[in-house]
Amino acid sequence: MWSRKEIKSRGKAAFLRNYWKCVVVAFILSLLVSGASSRSVNGQDANVVIDNISSSFDLFITVVTLGTIIGLCIGIFVFNVIEVGGKRFFLNNREGPALIDTLIYGFRSNYMNIVKTMFMRGLFTFLWTLLFIIPGVIKAYQYRLVPYLLAENPDLEWRQALDISKSIMNGHKADTFVYDLSFILWYLGSAITFGLLGVFFVSPYVCASDAELYVTLKTIAQ
Repeated sequence: MWSRKEIKSRGKAAFLRNYWKCVVVAFILSLLVSGASSRSVNGQDANVVIDNISSSFDLFITVVTLGTIIGLCIGIFVFNVIEVGGKRFFLNNREGPALIDTLIYGFRSNYMNIVKTMFMRGLFTFLWTLLFIIPGVIKAYQYRLVPYLLAENPDLEWRQALDISKSIMNGHKADTFVYDLSFILWYLGSAITFGLLGVFFVSPYVCASDAELYVTLKTIAQ
C-alpha cells in the first residue's frame, strides 16, 4: 500500500530542488490545457448580427467549426506531444535538475506513435464518457499513466500503452482519486490568490507528485 503523504513529500522535494524550471514547465502545461478550451469573440461581431442576423449566424457557425477543427488538430499534433514531454521532464527531475527543452522530447522521439497513442487514449475516454460520466471518469483513471509510459518508451504501441496503464492502475483507481482530492485546499488557495499560488507552487507541486505516484504504482505492479 502506498502513502499519499510520502508521495507528495517526495514530489515537493523534487520540485523545490529545481524550482524555477518546474514552475515554467508546469505553467506551460497549464496554458496548454486552458488554451485548448478557450475561445474568444470579436466585439465587432455584435454589429454584424444587428446588420444581418442570417449572414452573421452563418459566419459564426463557419468560424466556430473551423476553430474547433483547428483546435482539435493543434491539441492532437502539438499539445498532446508536449504533455508527454512535460511528464518526461518531471520524471527526469526526480533524479536531478531536468532541462526545460525536455518539453519537446516527443517531437524528436517517434512523434507519430506518440500522436496516435495519445489520440486513442483521448478517443476511448471520450467514447466511454458518452455512455455516462462515471464510466468516462473510470477510463480516465485507467489510462492516466499513458503519457508517462510514452515518456519512458515512445515506441510503445497504443494498445500496449493502454493495456499497461490499465493493468498498473488496477486496484489503485479509488486511492488515486482520493490522492487527487487531497490537493483541493491547495486549489482553493490558488483561486483565492487569483492563480498566483497555482503558478508558483501548486501546479509544479502536483506535477512532481504525479510523477512520484507513477513511479510508485509502476514499482508495485512489477
